[in-house]
Amino acid sequence: IKSHFQLLLDEILHPFYVFQIWSIVVWYLEPYVLYATAIAIVSIFSALISLLSTRKNLVNIRNMAQFSCDVTVLRRKSPSTAPERKLISSADLVPGDVVEITDDMTFPCDIVLCSGSSVVNESMLTGESLPVLKAAIPVHSENTFDSEADKRFVLFCGTKSLEARPVGNKKVTGIVLRTGFHTAKGRLV
Repeated sequence: IKSHFQLLLDEILHPFYVFQIWSIVVWYLEPYVLYATAIAIVSIFSALISLLSTRKNLVNIRNMAQFSCDVTVLRRKSPSTAPERKLISSADLVPGDVVEITDDMTFPCDIVLCSGSSVVNESMLTGESLPVLKAAIPVHSENTFDSEADKRFVLFCGTKSLEARPVGNKKVTGIVLRTGFHTAKGRLV
């Protein structure tokens, strides 16, 4: 969110206010001092009200878009140790974290599915009423991962896992691809 100063600068540099400032200068140079002062006061009051309203709306949008929940990640303390399961807040996720996918999980970020599969409700994002089956990305693929072309492997932020289907005794896992406003949901906001 922009600072108060930046929002005020954006507001003042709007063509309407540039015209008002120019008019006020001209009126002060002419004998219309009282009228110019009245217009200046009204313009300043209007710009401040607009600034406060814009700032409040931006904060509300940011708060609506934020979603936080607890997720289980697999992290190594060092490259030579086995990964440990840790329960952390989704606000602490970073791209590259390995996340366990569970039934009824609302995804807090964009995730590339690495093992297992998941039936996902994407209606929040796409409006599609039917659940979509997402499969794990192939392990031995000669192609480089492309987030646009390989959407069938991506669990998008804000969508919900209806069922996580493990393969064998492995848990359903994925790698965090994008977080925050860089996710598919974040770009919509």
